[in-house]
Amino acid sequence: MGQLRSALRALAAGESDAAEVVRRLEAFALDTDGARLATVVYAILDPAAGTLRYSVAGHPPPLLIAADGAGTYLWEGRSGPLGVPEAAERTEAMTSLEAGTTVVLYSDGLFERRGEVLDVSLDRLRAAAIAHRAGSPDELADGVLGAMLGGIRKRDDVALLVARLDRVGHRLVRRIPAVPGELAPLRRAAREWLAGAGIDPAAAEDAVLVLGEATANAVEHAYLGGGDGQIEVELTCDDLTGLCMVIRDSGRWRTPAAPGRRGRGTWIMRRLAHDVSTTTDAGGTTVVIRMDVPAGRAVPS
Repeated sequence: MGQLRSALRALAAGESDAAEVVRRLEAFALDTDGARLATVVYAILDPAAGTLRYSVAGHPPPLLIAADGAGTYLWEGRSGPLGVPEAAERTEAMTSLEAGTTVVLYSDGLFERRGEVLDVSLDRLRAAAIAHRAGSPDELADGVLGAMLGGIRKRDDVALLVARLDRVGHRLVRRIPAVPGELAPLRRAAREWLAGAGIDPAAAEDAVLVLGEATANAVEHAYLGGGDGQIEVELTCDDLTGLCMVIRDSGRWRTPAAPGRRGRGTWIMRRLAHDVSTTTDAGGTTVVIRMDVPAGRAVPS
């Protein structure tokens, strides 16, 4: 299990497809002694979008506890344990989360009891989580452990992970043709979105300026010969990670004819943003820009 945990941590880096992470982990498990028939649940919690993407390989289902006390098990995105030849194709599912939702992940050692029907055990776990939902995630975890184990000596290991989405952030996604005439409407949409997200007006104007420079660069440089390419823009914001802007194109960048006369846009971006990173491969270029948001200003509605 230690080897699988280490492998999972490495395989998950930078991967947004939960099912693909499980597929890669299974390939590792097939070459690791004692790893077959292991089960795993892998979930990606996106606080900005308020979504949970997950893939379950033979593991108990994730449990959601809503702020109003409703408890729901997630039975989608399921397949068999790792290394089982007849296991279904690895798949994933996604669900939207409201602010205040608690996500509970756990191993079967927490709820299984000899001679007890599985549905009864899961109902007992859900009731325990609902009963302790008013506390912090740590308090909920302690309460669930106490209610489910209650001094019982367990042969199986017990794992429990509790996460709560205190706030749901904002997201804006736009896909536009890579032509200059599309940039002004994009900037207007971004300005309105930033205002709705509660961003300080001065910080919002800096963000619009940075976004304008980044998208103008994509239009000017990314498509040789002025092709009919597309630019995808994604903006997210929450109190934890601040403002993140992602600009993707699928074109080929060219080197400016006069290198010494270019670069003002990049200079502006790096001066105003907290971090700017660019990744280019055969599929195109992705620019990720992160900007700090003044404390208390990004307050989702």
